Amino acid sequence: MAWKYSYQKKWDENTMAKAVGTFLPISPKVTREICAHIKNRKALSAIMTLERVIKKQEAVPYKRYNKDRAHRRGMMSGGYPVKASKHVILVIQNAIANAQNKGLDENYLKIMHAVTHRAISKERRRGKYAHVEIIVEEQEAEKPKKTRKKEEKPKTEPKKTEAKIEIIKPKSHPSVKEGIKKIQEKTPKTQPQSKKEKPKQKEEVKK
Repeated sequence: MAWKYSYQKKWDENTMAKAVGTFLPISPKVTREICAHIKNRKALSAIMTLERVIKKQEAVPYKRYNKDRAHRRGMMSGGYPVKASKHVILVIQNAIANAQNKGLDENYLKIMHAVTHRAISKERRRGKYAHVEIIVEEQEAEKPKKTRKKEEKPKTEPKKTEAKIEIIKPKSHPSVKEGIKKIQEKTPKTQPQSKKEKPKQKEEVKK
């Protein structure tokens, strides 16, 4: 029986690939947090992230099922779901392999759909089981942005401007002018001294 995916958007057979893991012995609540964490990431980047989670170098944020969860660095509630991360990595690798069979480049595959569902064991065993759906799509390569180099303008030396200093003569008040006129009127006018004339020697008349 073929598996019915819950993906409802338009399906493109040329650029998309899918994979599913059924009846995985993992908690559906924990797997839901993992799927939310890796969605809209590149497939290879998601695998590297989950490998750091297995090594307990990076935590997965728990946004919905966060009751009695400890705070982690850089987030509120989080944890290290090692077992679930290992199973999710296997499903992602299967999706990448299906994409490569179509001739798609794994470096440009992006996880467009990551969902988990609660599963019931066929053998009626006790435990938690989950189904995991992964759909990847090849994205166009991002072209590097062209940056225009600014044209360097030739440096011009600033023109030297000579500062002009204007001497402003103070204006005398009209009352000062009147006082000067009164002083000049009181003082007698003196003629300019001319060269002293030598007294004429009286000619002695000889008798």
